Amino acid sequence: MLRTLIALALSLATSLVMAAVNVNTGDIAALERIKGIGPKVSALMVAAREQKKFTDWHDLITRVKGVGPKAAAKFSAQGLRVDAMPYKP
Repeated sequence: MLRTLIALALSLATSLVMAAVNVNTGDIAALERIKGIGPKVSALMVAAREQKKFTDWHDLITRVKGVGPKAAAKFSAQGLRVDAMPYKP
């Protein structure tokens, strides 16, 4: 019984850590919790979305320098979303 409760608690904690971050609404701190997104890339994302929200992953890749298909796949696997859409190459 105790093992089950511990496993459940760990599962819940993992799911909270992997919570999705929407690139169109997430703040800089939330974006930087995605491994590989540092201050420079998060600032570029926020600046680009202030001009116009991202419509899809292709739009994000096109408009944010330093984000290509490999990085997009990595970010998506960690929970980054463009309006709830995961990256699909």
